[in-house]
Amino acid sequence: MSYDFSQYFGLMAEGQYGSMTGVDGTNTFTYSQSANTFEAASVSLRFSLGLLTNFPSKNGFTDAIKRGYLSLGYGDLFSDVVLTKASNVALRGTTVTLYQTGATTYKSTKIYSTSMIPMSIGTYIALPGVWGDDKIELNPNIQYSLFREAFADGYQPTPNSTNGGYVLISVSLRYKF
Repeated sequence: MSYDFSQYFGLMAEGQYGSMTGVDGTNTFTYSQSANTFEAASVSLRFSLGLLTNFPSKNGFTDAIKRGYLSLGYGDLFSDVVLTKASNVALRGTTVTLYQTGATTYKSTKIYSTSMIPMSIGTYIALPGVWGDDKIELNPNIQYSLFREAFADGYQPTPNSTNGGYVLISVSLRYKF
């Protein structure tokens, strides 16, 4: 959901639900797999290039460049972690309390929460002639969410790891009221 103060500046609220998985193919960590079901919520400010320069749009391409944006925000991630340990290795480096659910499988005993900083780059591409002028837009977006802690997936890979993150690439349709 977003609210546009102008065509080039807006406030966005976002919710995500999904899963992240990891596999240690080199057998260097104490776990062989991790699975994380998560929910995330964030609020971001969006700044478009049109705020800096208001050059005339001659076609759809230059309009998409002018409406290209960067956004920065703050939010929280809530995750439910399952770790599968490598054979005959004790789990270490984990920062969540786990209980054993199988011979090598461990699950978090509570939902883990960490703060995150979402950063996005994208643009809005107007689709003229679809339900009127300037009503429907295509929104390609790349978002990187930086976690303030390394263990959003329940595991800290090295003792010195202080941050983590994930990348989300999306294309969405936006209807403007």
